Amino acid sequence: MKSNYTKRPDSFPEKLIHGDPPTTLRNRTTVANHLNKTFVEKGPKLANDLPQSETPIYKTMGRRNPVSMSFEPISSDEVVSIVNELKIKNQLELIIFLLC
Repeated sequence: MKSNYTKRPDSFPEKLIHGDPPTTLRNRTTVANHLNKTFVEKGPKLANDLPQSETPIYKTMGRRNPVSMSFEPISSDEVVSIVNELKIKNQLELIIFLLC
């Protein structure tokens, strides 16, 4: 199936300002490395912040409904259409959206 997807203009931010005191990153590789490091460090911290329980999770979840979710095939045009409807305008906004 052929997609009607057309590449959008580059929306990479001109700079990324972070930290205290603020540091400005301008190089794509430096920004990517910084964001990767941030994501890698957040996962284990979030996992450690979860409350621990003596009861196994499967005992608190209740009975599983085997028909509670189903998937239907969709085209790449439908995916592009859904993504284009998001209010997020660039990759940096998407990253911030995912972090919050």
